[in-house]
Amino acid sequence: MILHRLTVVQMLPSLSSGGVERGTLEVGQHLSSLGHRSIVISAGGRMVSKLIKQGSEHLEWSIGKKSLLTLRLVSKLRHFLEKEKVDILHVRSRFPAWIAYLAWRDMDPKTRPFLVTTVHGPYSVSQYSSVMTKGERVIVVSEMIRDYITNNYEVDSSKLRLVYRGVDSNYFTHG
Repeated sequence: MILHRLTVVQMLPSLSSGGVERGTLEVGQHLSSLGHRSIVISAGGRMVSKLIKQGSEHLEWSIGKKSLLTLRLVSKLRHFLEKEKVDILHVRSRFPAWIAYLAWRDMDPKTRPFLVTTVHGPYSVSQYSSVMTKGERVIVVSEMIRDYITNNYEVDSSKLRLVYRGVDSNYFTHG
C-alpha cells in the first residue's frame, strides 16, 4: 500500500519507437503497478495503445513540434500541472523540455512539481540543449553522458543521477 499516490507526467515528442520511448513505457508501467498515476504527454504514435494497456494515461499534444506556435502550450501545460496537482514532471527531450521548463519556472515553488530531466545522448553543446541540465535532478544514462554534461555545461554535479539504461533480455534475446 502506498502512503501518497504520486502523479507523474513524462513528456517526449512522440511514442513511435526507440529507447527513450521504451523507457517511458517502462517507467509508466512501474509507476502504475505501484498505484501511482502515470501520465504521458506526446504527439502520439504506435506505442500509445501499449502505454494505456499498462495503466498510464496519454495526452496527445504536439509537444515536440519545433515551431513558435508550440509555445502556446506553455500556459496550457502550466494550467494542467496546477489543476492535476502533478508531483513530478519528467522531460526526456529538448523541445518538450523547453515547454516544460517555461511552464514550470513561473509556478509557485512551494506547489510546483519536482522537475526531472533525462539526458539520453551527447546533444550539441548549445543554449538550446542546456535545458536538459535545468532539472532539479538530471538523470544521465551513462558515465560518458555524465562526463559530457559536466565538461560542457555549468551544472551542479550533486543534481546528476546516473541511471544506466538496461536491456530487456526477454524482449531482446541473445542471437
